[in-house]
Amino acid sequence: MTNMPLEPNSTEFAIVSNPDSDIRSRPLLASVATCFRALADWFERRRQRGHLAALEDHILSDIGVSRWQARREASRWF
Repeated sequence: MTNMPLEPNSTEFAIVSNPDSDIRSRPLLASVATCFRALADWFERRRQRGHLAALEDHILSDIGVSRWQARREASRWF
């Protein structure tokens, strides 16, 4: 990535990505990105499990899940 002026004689810069620069060529950056992706997945699963636990019994039975199964799934951390 390089900084390029938005206009001549301007003090504002825009970041322009270099197509040759790939995240996989930077192991530390790739590791950080993988960690953020894993955290985002965990938070999304937690959100979905909360919604599952909030469903009414007749809806759970429609999808073939018992109240006990929904509570067990909702109590999982990851």
